[in-house]
Amino acid sequence: MYFTELVIHGLKVKLTSRNHHYIPQFYLRGFTPAMKKKSPITVFDFDQKKMFRTNTLNVCGNRDFNRIDFEGTNPNAIEEIYSGFESKAANSIRELEKGAPFCGENRDIIFNLIALLAVRSPQLREKLREAHEVSLKALIDLILSNEKNWESTKSKMIENGRSIDVGTTYAEVKCCQEKNEYKIILDNNYNIKSELESMDAVLQSLPKRNWVLIKSQKVDEHFITSDNPVVLDNFKIPKEKNFYENLVGFELSNTNVMFPLTKNLLLLGSYYLKEGTIQADRASMASLNRIVFNHAYKQLYAPASTFLIYDYLGKISTGEKFLAFESK
Repeated sequence: MYFTELVIHGLKVKLTSRNHHYIPQFYLRGFTPAMKKKSPITVFDFDQKKMFRTNTLNVCGNRDFNRIDFEGTNPNAIEEIYSGFESKAANSIRELEKGAPFCGENRDIIFNLIALLAVRSPQLREKLREAHEVSLKALIDLILSNEKNWESTKSKMIENGRSIDVGTTYAEVKCCQEKNEYKIILDNNYNIKSELESMDAVLQSLPKRNWVLIKSQKVDEHFITSDNPVVLDNFKIPKEKNFYENLVGFELSNTNVMFPLTKNLLLLGSYYLKEGTIQADRASMASLNRIVFNHAYKQLYAPASTFLIYDYLGKISTGEKFLAFESK
């Protein structure tokens, strides 16, 4: 829940939730049958190999994901800023659902939403942590290569006001390092700063593309989304195994950017397509849903298990038949 109320001596005190959604609930509700707050979403979980229905509250949330720690600053300041922006994004998507064109303020707001969701996820944070861990562990190996380096580094840290356990011996630290019994953890302030910087870079690239708003043709044929909703798809099949031709990126012409907006709408950004609005036939729905599936991290989200998707034999199937997950 976002907020709870605690009653103390007859007074109501509002408590801010610490369950922060890295994919907003309003966005996920667009992939539920009724597209409303209490409407359940169908989840396909790859790790559990299970299919289940649940409230959007229960997916894509981590404790304190957007929490910051600066002296004199509200720790939920970023979460509250995101919440205000998400209200605007929800309104823009509702306008598109009602038939508004993808232009003007709605376009700008949705570009910001795409850029944010492209860079914000637990998986991307872990990749960032792993990259830093490689370089920092190499530096630690150098510092601990001999006791003189260790003592020198420790002295400089103390001089710079860094907190350090002066009772820890070189032998103890060296033993821990040799056994690799430690893990590099990035500060959440740094994670959020990195995401906002990356978001700005993505945002600059999006207006350079031509955008097509794709609509489902039938009420019972729906788009799906995932825990990786902004898809970078290499639509060119390399003639030979070339490393560079297999790369994808927001600035690369061989890459289409796909973003399912709701169960009824999907945005496709390309350097080659003509801007406009088109209807997706049965084959297109199955193809686009398969691309979303291919890029998911751990979960798919849909209004129902009957969405169209191409199977491994190139035939149009449904989600429940293609994935064949146990229902719970």
